[in-house]
Amino acid sequence: MLLREGQTFRAYNAFCPHRGANLAIGGKLVGNTVICPFHGCAVGLQHPSEEGYSLTEYKLLSIGGCLFVHTDPLSGDFGFEERMVALDQDHYIIPGFELVMNVTPEMVIENAFDQLHFRTVHSILNEPVFTVDPASTGAFRIDGTFVLPLSAWQKGRPGQQSIDVPYSATAYSPFLVVSSLGGDQPYTVITSARQNRNNQTCISLSIAVPIPENGARPDLQQCRYLIDQSRKGLELDKVIWENRSLSFNRLRTEEKAVIGFQRFCRQFN
Repeated sequence: MLLREGQTFRAYNAFCPHRGANLAIGGKLVGNTVICPFHGCAVGLQHPSEEGYSLTEYKLLSIGGCLFVHTDPLSGDFGFEERMVALDQDHYIIPGFELVMNVTPEMVIENAFDQLHFRTVHSILNEPVFTVDPASTGAFRIDGTFVLPLSAWQKGRPGQQSIDVPYSATAYSPFLVVSSLGGDQPYTVITSARQNRNNQTCISLSIAVPIPENGARPDLQQCRYLIDQSRKGLELDKVIWENRSLSFNRLRTEEKAVIGFQRFCRQFN
């Protein structure tokens, strides 16, 4: 549950300790308490109410128009806040879109590390080889190279038919990945995935583009192109994900990135 105070936000567990009603849906803010829409209990935000009920407050990062909630106080953020603060200094962070799918959140984030699907599903021109690059922060990172056809964003140089683009992806949890494509036209994609109350997965995707040397604002039409292409890519994945059987997981030995990501996820169980 998010609480807005002017231009700042705070994040709390949404469920009433009394009988589990979702306070973000129909709850009423009264001072430092939320009145539950189910039984009218007063639930304290910072301290227990007179009825003895209170909520857990979560650490929240607000940056570039995006909100990120850290719901596990016992684990670190694997360097995510530091990465986002650094990104915000020399990039424009542009909120993109949300999609809801019948897929597990982990499958969405794993997609960034699935080297074998990029050529088949997304029509890149090579089958990339990913190198697992252990991050000092404990995050899970891979690096590789995509051979891409020329596009409205990756325009290449005169005489080129394709372009080699460095690619990296860093998972900060089973639900959050930051992917970067380099080259002459670099950009970064920030993807999160979380389950909603209907056991579907809500995917949130935003992009970050470098601030030009002259400090000019980004070309919004170009940014919209990147966001639209990202949406189209996820919609292609959606067809596979929603018709896939989860009974099969016979990975090949060369799929070290997927194997490593799945191992990384197990520490969060």
